[in-house]
Amino acid sequence: MITQVLVLNGPNLGLHVDVRQTDDEREMISWVHEAADARMPVVIHPAAFTHYSYAPRDALAMRTAPLVAERAKQAEHAGQAPP
Repeated sequence: MITQVLVLNGPNLGLHVDVRQTDDEREMISWVHEAADARMPVVIHPAAFTHYSYAPRDALAMRTAPLVAERAKQAEHAGQAPP
């Protein structure tokens, strides 16, 4: 549902929307590097990648374009600070 909303409404706002999903850390890091090289903004929900690996964090730190990361709602509801 959210994918359809983003893809359909992005062009109305002058945005190109590319939605990707993976459970392969290497593939996700490759996509982040691709975005960093192109100076493209990234919206990401990294899920468990942020709990068990420094590589995604390091890749995201290379960007010069904006980043929007979804916060861990489970941690907020449990009274914990999100990662």
